[in-house]
Amino acid sequence: MPLTSQIEQFWEIESCPEGMILSNEENAHESHYKRNTCRDQESGRYIVRLSFEENVVDLGESYTTAEKRFYALERSLAKKPNIKAKYVENLQTYEESHHMTEVKNVSTHEGCHLPHHAVIKESNLTTQLRAVCESLAKMTTGLSLNDTLMVPGVYI
Repeated sequence: MPLTSQIEQFWEIESCPEGMILSNEENAHESHYKRNTCRDQESGRYIVRLSFEENVVDLGESYTTAEKRFYALERSLAKKPNIKAKYVENLQTYEESHHMTEVKNVSTHEGCHLPHHAVIKESNLTTQLRAVCESLAKMTTGLSLNDTLMVPGVYI
């Protein structure tokens, strides 16, 4: 078989289909994304609401667990002042960039309160410490925030 024919055959095999074939779940996720995406006028950032599964009614209470984990984090960071300073600086950066905002008059029974912790990666030159929210933390119902979100499938 000549080289030209082999290359032509390779490109035919490797080419993508013209349109995407989506499952019902993928269509629901795509529809949610289109309905719930907006752009912040000041920052230019895109904002997408979380896409929850339809059958999830209640996550349960999460405040108590998040509060206990926060106090444990404070005790741990009190023993490591350098890491605590970096952690506080990281949280301030989140607040300044509007990734995090202070909530006044917190309801302990509404919403989803996530514990957070420090992730340290000394090999990174720019960001050696990050504050990471634990969306896998279980609530009183035994569900986590991640358990209740729609998961997009793989496109064909």
